[in-house]
Amino acid sequence: MNKRVLLLIGLAFFLLSLFFSVYTHARYYTRVNVESTTMYTASWNFEVNNSPTSFTTDLGDLYPGVNRSFNLNLSSLGSDVPIDYTITFSNPRNIPGKLVFYEDSEKQHVISLDGGTITGRMGANTNKLVTIYYDWAYEGAEEPKTGSTTFNMTVVGIQRDPNS
Repeated sequence: MNKRVLLLIGLAFFLLSLFFSVYTHARYYTRVNVESTTMYTASWNFEVNNSPTSFTTDLGDLYPGVNRSFNLNLSSLGSDVPIDYTITFSNPRNIPGKLVFYEDSEKQHVISLDGGTITGRMGANTNKLVTIYYDWAYEGAEEPKTGSTTFNMTVVGIQRDPNS
C-alpha cells in the first residue's frame, strides 16, 4: 500500500476515534427555571408628635424668670429600619434677648434658633422623647417685647445607613 493511503486511513481512524470519544462522555444535566423572585420593601414610618407632616407647639406665656421645657415625641413605630434624625431651628421672630434654648437640662449645649440643630439616632419600631429646655434669665432690665415670640422647627428622619 502506498504511504499516502495509509496516512489517509490513519487520519480517518483518528478522526472517528476523536468523534466517538467526545460523544461517549456521559453526564447528567438538569435545567431549572426560576419563575418568580420576590423581595419586600421594608416599611417606613416617621412621625413627630403623632403627625407625619406638621404640628404646632404652644409654649405658653413667656416672662423673665421662666425656666421650662417642651417635648418632641419622635416615633418610628411600624418602621422596619433605624432612623437618623435632625431637628433644625429657624426663622426666630420677636425673641427676647435673654431667652435661651438648650439641648440638655444642665444648660451646657445652647441651641441657636437661627440655624441650630439637634441630631440623633433611634432604632426601628421605637419612640424617642427629645426634650428642649428654655430659660429666660431674671437679671437686669429688658425691654418688653410685644406680640408673639415664634420660631420654626423642621424635623427630618432619614433611614440610617445599615453599614454605619
